[in-house]
Amino acid sequence: MAKKNARLTKGLAGTGMKLEQLHACVNQIPVEESGLHLLKGMKREVVICANGGLSSAHRVSGHAAVVNVPPNILITSRSALAAIRHGQSTSLTSTAPRWQILRMQRLVNAWVWTETVLIVLFGFIYVSIVWIATAPFDPGRYAAGRAFRHLAVAVTGLNPYWHFHTSGVAVHDPRRPYVVVANHESYADIFLMSHLKWEMKWLSKDTIFRIPVMGWMMRMAGDIPINRSSRGSGQQALDACRDRLAKKVSVMIFPEGTRSRGDDLLPFKDGAFQLAISTGTAILPVAIAGTRDAMAKGSFSFRRANAMCRVLEPIETAGLTATDLPALRDMTRQRISDARCQLQRELSEAKK
Repeated sequence: MAKKNARLTKGLAGTGMKLEQLHACVNQIPVEESGLHLLKGMKREVVICANGGLSSAHRVSGHAAVVNVPPNILITSRSALAAIRHGQSTSLTSTAPRWQILRMQRLVNAWVWTETVLIVLFGFIYVSIVWIATAPFDPGRYAAGRAFRHLAVAVTGLNPYWHFHTSGVAVHDPRRPYVVVANHESYADIFLMSHLKWEMKWLSKDTIFRIPVMGWMMRMAGDIPINRSSRGSGQQALDACRDRLAKKVSVMIFPEGTRSRGDDLLPFKDGAFQLAISTGTAILPVAIAGTRDAMAKGSFSFRRANAMCRVLEPIETAGLTATDLPALRDMTRQRISDARCQLQRELSEAKK
């Protein structure tokens, strides 16, 4: 690393550039005339970094630059520095061996999974105490559910890769029930939406309920299992959702049914909208963007992600009938899709 610093310092001196400060999208990195300071620690080891995949440079205040490049990138060539100096696009290559990058990623993932398991184990005691203490007078298991969501927030807070934010409509009465619907990008959606300030009972695959400790807490929280391959299970799940709504607790459903692998939303299924119309409960749409990078479908590896969810205006269903279901479903999907596109633009702007 010392030799790498020496080469980098020499390369900078040869350009005659005077960079006072380089602002990266994620970190502010001090730059001195004598050379560049490498970042140290678990998060990343880079000189110039960002979450984007572009290789472009822009002038800032006449003497600094913002560079959007993949993580773990060093500028080592005079041609690259000259291109930055003149505000031109340039091709940058990594000097860090791939095995070092992969090793750091494995170390961070090992840490995140370790702290996740510990939070689940100790959180089980916490959720159990809340459940026992409140069960006699909390039939909707609102308090136990909130305790369980707190664990998801704690896991996110200790994950150096994830930066999650929420925005949108504030729910002033947490005991007014809604049928909450959102697009689905990855397992990380659950962690992101757990930051919302009111309780929801989640409709989840029955296989998750079979996981020791985790499944026990989900049952204490009052979440609802569903076996997608069984039509009878679907009806039982809808009946359980009606029960939660009658107890003044919202329910949360991903109407796509599974996580989308592409940029477009999958078609919305009818179940959530049948539930909303039959009970006269308002739909509360939520748009999610950015979690696909956090934990992609088919992978249990944590990755860097800036993600957001936005709560949209409720859609009332009073007076609607089954004939209104297609219009309600399609309108909700369009609103979520439009909001998701807006969130993607905001996340993209934040990287610049």
